Amino acid sequence: MSLKPDDGFGIFIMTNQISSYKELLTEYAEKIFLENDFSRNPDAELSLKLNAEFADFAMTLDSEGIPAAKEIYASMNSHYLEGGMNVLGYQLMNQGEMEKAFYVLKQNTESHPESANAFDSLGEYYFKVKDYKAALSHYQKSLELDKENKNAEMMIRKIKEENQ
Repeated sequence: MSLKPDDGFGIFIMTNQISSYKELLTEYAEKIFLENDFSRNPDAELSLKLNAEFADFAMTLDSEGIPAAKEIYASMNSHYLEGGMNVLGYQLMNQGEMEKAFYVLKQNTESHPESANAFDSLGEYYFKVKDYKAALSHYQKSLELDKENKNAEMMIRKIKEENQ
């Protein structure tokens, strides 16, 4: 069976979803319509789902606070969100939202206990709030996880020099 325009077939797509969904749906429609290819892209679908969940989490954290965001985070597949959580934590720190930043960065270390970057970022939070003992501990954990982490090495030296 052919789904070519010459055979009288067409596809019309309407969506109120974010543009990434529209792009994937358009890709699928083109493959069906032009190539008679009904295959799907599970990786792209998962990525869109995770991005939508993360956006919902971030918006809820902003508008409703930590307790409401905790409920959403508990239902998310946080394994895939390390980078997004890290970026969000820094954004919140830069906006002066230190309680929210701490929550996000702490969750990231709990969800990714093998991530040197997550511990380095939580060390940055502690350094900013002048809790040097906790900062040192997190930078040391980061360096333990990644022996090549130059930032952690530098910050450990800095903390030790400034607190002698």
